Amino acid sequence: MSLDGAESFSLSWIEKYRPRTLDDLAGHNTLTDKMRTWSKHWSGNSTPKMKALILEGEPGVGKTTAALALANERGWEVIELNASDARNLESIRKMATRGAMSRDITDTDGFSEGAKIKRKLILLDEADNLYERGAKTDDGSDLSDKGGKKAIVELVRLTQQPVILIVNNLYGLISGSGASLSFTCEKLKFRRLGPASIMKRLRHICTMENIHFDDEILHAIAERSGGDMRSAVGDLQMVCVGKVRITLKDMSVLGFRDNKENIFNTLDRVFRAGTLKNAKSALMDVDENIDTLMLWFTENITTAMSHPEDIDRGMQYLSKADVFLGRVRRRQNYKLWKYAKDELAAVSISRKHPNRNRSRYQFPSYLKSMSRTKDTRASLKEISHLLGRHTHTSIRTIKNDPIHRFSILVQREPEFAGHLVAEVGLKKEHIKMLSKGAISEKEIRAIIKMAEEYRSQQAAPVIKDATGLMAFDKEEEEPVGTEGETIVEETVPPEEEEGSGPKQTSLFQF
Repeated sequence: MSLDGAESFSLSWIEKYRPRTLDDLAGHNTLTDKMRTWSKHWSGNSTPKMKALILEGEPGVGKTTAALALANERGWEVIELNASDARNLESIRKMATRGAMSRDITDTDGFSEGAKIKRKLILLDEADNLYERGAKTDDGSDLSDKGGKKAIVELVRLTQQPVILIVNNLYGLISGSGASLSFTCEKLKFRRLGPASIMKRLRHICTMENIHFDDEILHAIAERSGGDMRSAVGDLQMVCVGKVRITLKDMSVLGFRDNKENIFNTLDRVFRAGTLKNAKSALMDVDENIDTLMLWFTENITTAMSHPEDIDRGMQYLSKADVFLGRVRRRQNYKLWKYAKDELAAVSISRKHPNRNRSRYQFPSYLKSMSRTKDTRASLKEISHLLGRHTHTSIRTIKNDPIHRFSILVQREPEFAGHLVAEVGLKKEHIKMLSKGAISEKEIRAIIKMAEEYRSQQAAPVIKDATGLMAFDKEEEEPVGTEGETIVEETVPPEEEEGSGPKQTSLFQF
């Protein structure tokens, strides 16, 4: 029964109309049949071979809803451990394993022979977000994921109760210490819902809420959701606020949502496209430039293809795309971008054999390296600029070889390093980088102190030594007579040397 007026809109329609049974779940008939078959293996007192079920898929496609609906159908109690809880070894053992290893007997049947076991569903949401990192709260409580995967493996091995693991990315769970889960759990992949399935659900909600509608707006909401039922129901509730009839014009209240594909989905769509047209369509839906896409495809082509012939064909297409990109950069002919993208899309038709590789798509190692070394490269550029200005050479020239020679001198001669800091203007982090870790913090502080002393000496006034080589004789003061008269001393010209001519005694004497 629906609520009327403002009270109806005060509740979240996402929770209000969450499917209670698997029959109410839209668009996953095949998956729900497999879930029911798996659950029937828990009907008896024995445990099945596959004790756990892994539900994989993007957010909003109905994984958690399907798990809760299955538990509701079977009458199972749910023990849920989600992302808001700590998921380390100890917490999973306490909250999940404790319940999974017990076998509760119903009160009606007691402990007689053939008594039915009251099942409990152990539900672990976002099980792929276990990074094995360390973290603690202020009171010392361990909130890390340390040992989380190990605890899940132990849980699945020892459980006497059904277990469902919810993941967005399967590789995040089965990689590393969770590898054994790939063989001990049944896996189901939830795909994005189609517009027709979403529209069917939206029509049902509008009918229950006594809202009149046009099919155009429901279709627009379904398309806008991108296959996410949760987003579609939330958008529908926003559109219906204060209205008894909705039309396409009411979509304006929703604003803009970026429906661009993420790069991982694009890679999957291109490698599985099968046709050039589908691959080009997938590339148009991703908001990445062609250079970045080249890095992603180059990094992951060996993940999407396992046969050497397929990899060879794919790399040839990537090579041709790189040639076009090179011509774009050299000739500034941006029309060639189109051909580069076509060659990139052609990678999709290079696979002729089944892929036996189960690895996850990886972030380009080149971009990782550039990200990690960003600060180092910036510091190297600063050092090269300062040294280049001091030695009157370019930054590129300094980077090629001289900076290595400066590095050797800095490591060997602390006095040289001190003069370098004082005269060139290098900083503490620059000296640390030039020394390549060969100089301790204490030695670096001594070099900085030495540089300050050099600067203070250069800034102090220079006192000339009368006996020094740079000293100048002071001009003798002219004797002054009384009343300010200047006394002119008569000078006796030296005797003329024998055989020499007359001496010039005045500037104007010729």
